[in-house]
Amino acid sequence: TEWPVFVSIASDALVDGAKVATSNVPEGYMVVEENGVWTVIEATTVSTAQELATAAAAGQDVFLTSDITVANGEVGHPYGDGSVAVYQKGGVINGNGHSLVVTEGRTNTCGVISAGGTLKNISIDAFRGIQIYNATEKVVLDGVTSKGKNTCYFFNTAEGNSTQDVELNNCTFGGWGSWSLIKSATFNNCTFVLGEYYTNIYGRLLKPYVNTVFNNCKFNADYYLDLSSLGENQTVTFVNCTV
Repeated sequence: TEWPVFVSIASDALVDGAKVATSNVPEGYMVVEENGVWTVIEATTVSTAQELATAAAAGQDVFLTSDITVANGEVGHPYGDGSVAVYQKGGVINGNGHSLVVTEGRTNTCGVISAGGTLKNISIDAFRGIQIYNATEKVVLDGVTSKGKNTCYFFNTAEGNSTQDVELNNCTFGGWGSWSLIKSATFNNCTFVLGEYYTNIYGRLLKPYVNTVFNNCKFNADYYLDLSSLGENQTVTFVNCTV
């Protein structure tokens, strides 16, 4: 087709070897398959850590076109200490099935820091896989895997004013999860496995500080739920979960 024309094709309509060719898609557009549908979208494509960091900080909708491996200090961090971070300020980061790996650094080394927006279809392995930092809008994780040999925290919070919700759907997590400084956290259809970075409790600990709901989630039998810091009048609810 000529451009700009926006089409949507059901995946199961492609039979007898039919394929979607994307080689002539102009800059600024992507053809992607999601939830059984091929569709044309507007998006910024990135293939390096610096491109990803720049686009995410500008709140752009971003698609990864390759796996990204970064070293400590390669891109900036809101703490100002030079540690690795992709700082998301709204918009959508779609990993498109690719991975983001941080191989060096500890403590403040992060995969993605989010102040709001959607993070989806990506695998992350970093000391702090996903960190919420001064969120100004709702944060959504969808189809995210956060675990690996570099991961201590699969998910945690840094600073904020406790007014934003976090929703985590269809994710796989391994390691230590700790969340405060947000309004609430809701995990839907998530799987929790043991972390690889630590073999002690930090690789198998969930520590909520605020209202939290687990819907249809699966937990490794050796996980610990630490309620020692749960706030007053805050609750943790499990619905149809399995161990």
